[in-house]
Amino acid sequence: MKIQLIGTGTIPDNANSASVLINDHILFDMPNGNLKAMIRQNIDIMNIDTLIISHTHADHCFDAPFLLWYKKNYYKPGYKLSTKIVTDEITKDTVETLISRLFNL
Repeated sequence: MKIQLIGTGTIPDNANSASVLINDHILFDMPNGNLKAMIRQNIDIMNIDTLIISHTHADHCFDAPFLLWYKKNYYKPGYKLSTKIVTDEITKDTVETLISRLFNL
């Protein structure tokens, strides 16, 4: 199993909020600023096919809409466009609301 730490901090820290990439395709938590952190670390974002969100706090889920936006707008042939999101119902509703408000859906 390959584990890559994207961030290990919290919102008031200088470090990015906690996020872990597992086996290059499973992302655990998607905090604010995480997409940029992954780009800076040269992570192949198109390879992420599963996002696990532990709970609704901003430092765990607020970049989820941007992950989906990135994959849609920078799609590369040969990759899966879909991303499975594993979370609880409250967080699912929060992420769906974020997506609809951010992207006017």
